[in-house]
Parts: sequence; structure tokens; C-alpha cells
Amino acid sequence: MAVNLADQILSSRSQFIKHLREDLAKTEQTIFSVTNQLDELKLTSENVRTLGKKVEHQSLIPLGANIYVNGLITHTGEYFLDKVAFPESYSVVETLDNTIKLLETRIKTQSELLKKGEDSRTQISERIRLLEDGDGNDDLPKEIVSDRGVALKVGDYYEIVEFEN
Repeated sequence: MAVNLADQILSSRSQFIKHLREDLAKTEQTIFSVTNQLDELKLTSENVRTLGKKVEHQSLIPLGANIYVNGLITHTGEYFLDKVAFPESYSVVETLDNTIKLLETRIKTQSELLKKGEDSRTQISERIRLLEDGDGNDDLPKEIVSDRGVALKVGDYYEIVEFEN
């Protein structure tokens, strides 16, 4: 009977580690995606700021298949932005300042998502490490941070502090 119980516990433990590894892979994908979106938003923000400073550009304007004419392109300072809404999405024209504010808001949101993802990755990695290494009481982390709060090591126990929403 005790052998079966021990096998069940070990089986459950390996199942849990397997699920944690799957969660870790999903979290890594999320972090990768958010990082790419954040880089793209920062680049777009920089390009919009540059275009706001230099509104006129010399260019060759195509008139036909092989015919180009020198021209001056002047940017009006207006940007088309897609608004995703349910059930229908739409596009709006925004000014330079509003576009920069919207981009900064999106950058801030993505940065917060990235921080949450990194905290989640650290927490899952610590769980896997503790489950695989056994007890390992000597090298437990002093704190574990998640999106819901912090667990601080106090003696042999952890004190959990939850964030208010």
C-alpha cells in the first residue's frame, strides 16, 4: 500500500513538473512576442518623432514604369491609426502629439506585460528547480515575485504579501 502511494506521489510530481515545463515554454513564447512588439513600438515611436522634426523630404516620384520625377514630399503631421473594437474595427486620423502619446501608452503597457512575464518565468523556473532538486532548503530564494504578490522568506517559512488591485 505504501509503495503504491509513493508511486502515485512521484507520478503526480513528475506530471506537475511536466505541466510546469509546458507553462514555462508558453511564458517564454509570450516574453519573446512581447519583446518583439515592444521593440517595434519603440522603433515606430522614434520614426514618428523623427518624421515630426523633418517634415519635408526629397524623393523620386514614379510617373510610370521607368519614369521618375524629382519631388518634395511634405508630411502633414497626421497618422492613420487602427482601432481594434468589437464587432467592427475602424481607423482614425490622429495628430503627431496624440500619436506619440498613444505609442508611449502602448510601450508602457507592453513593458508591464514583459515584467509580469519575466516574473512568471522566474517563479516557474524556481518551482521546477525545487521540485527536481528535492528539499534544497539551503538555497531557497529570499523572495518569490509574481503578478499577485511577493513571498518573503522569514526563517524556515515564507510570508505571502498580496497586492491589492
